[in-house]
Amino acid sequence: MKQYFKCFIYCHVFLGWAFVFSFFCFMPIVAASPTPLLPLEQMEALISEGPEAMAALSVLTRDEAEQAREKQRNGAKYFSGVTYGHSIEPVFDTSESTNRYDKLTVTGGLTFPILGTLQKERIGDIEADLAAIKSRRRFEVLLQQNLSALRKAYAALWIEQQKEELAKLFLTTEVEVAPVLQERQAQGWLLPADRLEFLSVYQDVRRDLAASRLRQMQALQTISLATGRDWTLPEKLPAPGLPSIAGKTFDLAGHPEVVFRNQLIVQYEKKLALGKRMDRDGSLTIGITAGRDFPGTVGKGAYISLVMTEPVKGMGGKDPSERAAAAEWENAKQEYALARMKLAGEAEESLARATYAAASVNARLSHLIVMAESIRENSLRRTVLTGDTFEQLQRSKSQYYKAAQELLDQELQLLQAAVAAVDYFYPRGLVQPPLERVGLISEQDVLRQQLFAPHWLDAGKQAVDRSVPLDFSGIENLKFPAGSTGLKETVAAKSRDEKRKTPWGRMKAAVYVWTAEPFLNGRTRTTEIDEVMGAGFSRILISLSRQQITRSQSPQGRIELESLLRETQSKGLRVDLLLGDPAWLETHRRDELLTLVSEMRDFAFDGIHLDIEPDSLPDAASRRPELLNGLADTVKAAREITSLPISLSLHPRYLEGDLGALSRQKLLPLGLEEVAVMVYSSNPHITARRMAAIRATCPQATFWLAQSVEKNIPPEESYADRTPQEFNGAMRILEDRLADSGVSTILIQAWEDYKKGNLQ
Repeated sequence: MKQYFKCFIYCHVFLGWAFVFSFFCFMPIVAASPTPLLPLEQMEALISEGPEAMAALSVLTRDEAEQAREKQRNGAKYFSGVTYGHSIEPVFDTSESTNRYDKLTVTGGLTFPILGTLQKERIGDIEADLAAIKSRRRFEVLLQQNLSALRKAYAALWIEQQKEELAKLFLTTEVEVAPVLQERQAQGWLLPADRLEFLSVYQDVRRDLAASRLRQMQALQTISLATGRDWTLPEKLPAPGLPSIAGKTFDLAGHPEVVFRNQLIVQYEKKLALGKRMDRDGSLTIGITAGRDFPGTVGKGAYISLVMTEPVKGMGGKDPSERAAAAEWENAKQEYALARMKLAGEAEESLARATYAAASVNARLSHLIVMAESIRENSLRRTVLTGDTFEQLQRSKSQYYKAAQELLDQELQLLQAAVAAVDYFYPRGLVQPPLERVGLISEQDVLRQQLFAPHWLDAGKQAVDRSVPLDFSGIENLKFPAGSTGLKETVAAKSRDEKRKTPWGRMKAAVYVWTAEPFLNGRTRTTEIDEVMGAGFSRILISLSRQQITRSQSPQGRIELESLLRETQSKGLRVDLLLGDPAWLETHRRDELLTLVSEMRDFAFDGIHLDIEPDSLPDAASRRPELLNGLADTVKAAREITSLPISLSLHPRYLEGDLGALSRQKLLPLGLEEVAVMVYSSNPHITARRMAAIRATCPQATFWLAQSVEKNIPPEESYADRTPQEFNGAMRILEDRLADSGVSTILIQAWEDYKKGNLQ
């Protein structure tokens, strides 16, 4: 029995140690091993899984729960209570005798906050909203930062792999070069110091190799932090591709910082509206009671109570809460403007950096071509000449290696600059459907393959027929698709506009839009925009009614207008704010226009177009010079309060004769972006002749030609009753006749009539 018991103990001890040993020995095998790095496009889907982003998401979840709880706890509240008491009371006031009895009382009802109490609860809701907004902004900014860091780190890995391959390739030549150098020193062809100098290059390459491996580990660490996973580096990464920016514009309105600042303005505006008489607390209570005395019977009752309190010192004075709320609102507006300005500058700078990096890549590429040609020449000299041709060949190879490393460094700067620029085109990060990808640097490029081919770094024993001349035709493939330095358009967007053809030919087309509702309505916006662009228009001048402008200052109206501008800019459709009222020419009415311009300055319109027709005023024919002076003063006043370009619609008579001379003196020098000349005639030959004459008298101005398809004007002035074929034919005549006049755009009056007339 004892032996059996000992055996039992020994087995359990053995099994226990075996379990401990297996746990520690096999734990690395059971634990998740690092995964080989995926292509960049697949990696980008993991940016929300980084630990920092997950922590920010947890904070956002908490603040949104607090936001919901704050809304639940505010407003009407019910109450209930039970009171049980024992009383000893005199039978009457002067009685020596007492009654003893017990009493049970039940109360219940509703209490409603009013006055300042209600305001404070609503402000509590706003404060909870602000906390959630700030947490969401932090989460979205972290996602954007993770995406940018991931792309830059991936680009660094891809470049460093090529630098490592180049360094290893160069080091393979040491085995053959070192003995040759030793032999030439022994023969007296080479000084010891020169031999050591040639060999020291290999030590520099080993240092480059170690630095490249270090940078690869740093990039992998960055990717791990951005994605929340451990990764291993595969033998060869595919080239990184970035979202295409062709036809795109900077989406500053969708940038998390701008969205955040805009949301703050909306919340502080709500707070300001609630900020009056905050210290005047009040409540309205409605309740019922029921009680029973023991001994006794049941009694019932109901009551209503109104309570108000206010600090004595605050009575009759201006509420400081209102001033504080007004200061918060004003601060939010200024910070919004500052954020827009900073982002605009950063976006411009990022695109300029990418363009500069692209130019540097091509400059380095040219240098590398020279170095490669030097190797080819020295290889040929080595085969037919004696002397120091071997040393010259080695020197050219060292120079080539350094130039190749510099090219790779510059390609990395280009990729990382492009990543920074792309952030301003796609500030929301990943979108659906998947974006079109563009590889700025392609491994399949013929010229690049030749420049990094192994035979350039052979030991110098290659035959002459291995020195293949380079093909320069591939150099264009390495150029970055540069964007414009203008905030609203890229060069790609401009070229897209140039390629967009109208039904009548090659001129660009713009159109007046007097009914904005279909463009503001979220249900019809996309369809309307696509229809305008499908008709060939690359620019719209959109008019907002006074009511729509007032609505744009509200949260919902702002969202509608910003959504319109964001979508049109993303599709390459330019949008100008169209303002038209002839009364603004009068001095006492001019402030109405300036107020509208000021109210709309925060919206990302591409320009302002003034359709202020002097002849619409009473007795205009007798005072046209006066009205023209008023128009010039109005344009000048508008220019002083907006940085947007201003364009103008004008009747041709104000550009002809004495009025034309006055316009050239007072109006045209004001820096107008374009002047749309309304030569309304359904005879294209007459129109072209008159427009060409105007253009000849004002060669420095930029003119558009406005044409009408309106149904409410005579047929000799409008194409409303023409067939699409007749209308398009007339526009082609105008294009041909005005081809050399500098008129680049035809402006159609107006979209509503053009659409109804089926002139597409």
